[in-house]
Amino acid sequence: MAHTDPDTNFATDATTDTNPTTDATTDTNTATNATTDTNTATNATTDTDTNTNTNTNGTTDTNTNTNGTTDTNTNLYHHPLHPPTAVIVVICGPPGAGKTSIATRLRQALVLEYPTHTISLFHSDDYSRRTYERLYEEVRETGCDEIAIVDGTFYRRRWQTRFRSLSDVRVRFVYVTASLETCLARNRARAEADRIDEQGVHVVYREFSEPAADVRIDTDECSVSEAVERVVAAVRTWM
Repeated sequence: MAHTDPDTNFATDATTDTNPTTDATTDTNTATNATTDTNTATNATTDTDTNTNTNTNGTTDTNTNTNGTTDTNTNLYHHPLHPPTAVIVVICGPPGAGKTSIATRLRQALVLEYPTHTISLFHSDDYSRRTYERLYEEVRETGCDEIAIVDGTFYRRRWQTRFRSLSDVRVRFVYVTASLETCLARNRARAEADRIDEQGVHVVYREFSEPAADVRIDTDECSVSEAVERVVAAVRTWM
């Protein structure tokens, strides 16, 4: 901002004194003062303050203050140099493979591993389209400081593809499997309220479209603890 204050003072005094005396002399005094004072004050100062804050709602706020400063708040998560940090871990596989046991223990482990993050767990053994639509809508609200664990069969390719299409998050698949005999035996051992129709287990197992998984776990070959350790190690590389 440029500010100029010109002060110009111009003073002129013209004085003539004529004093007649008895000796007929004449004194003439002429005083002329021509003074010009020019004071020019020029201040050109530009102050620019830029504050950048990270919002979670993807907005940009610009505030203009009375002192001429501008504050800009930019969501860095939508900047190409600042990739999103939200991670969606989809744990999929046939009924009875051990998905829910792994997902539950995984959440407990991640709460300790990432205490500043929100660790969410979404679960469903239902195979209906409505169920996957609901899961999709819930998961898409995952914030940038969250890790969401989704526990479901995902035996249809279209639902795997749908979740992979989620934007501004990292989606990773963990495929959990076991032999058909193991899956059937575990299903029978469940409480009646949690048990799935045995024919349904056969159908899902037979029609399962195995995903291009980031981690593949066969629970006939490893324990739940070992499986969780493998997934936690993988999550560290995804964050």
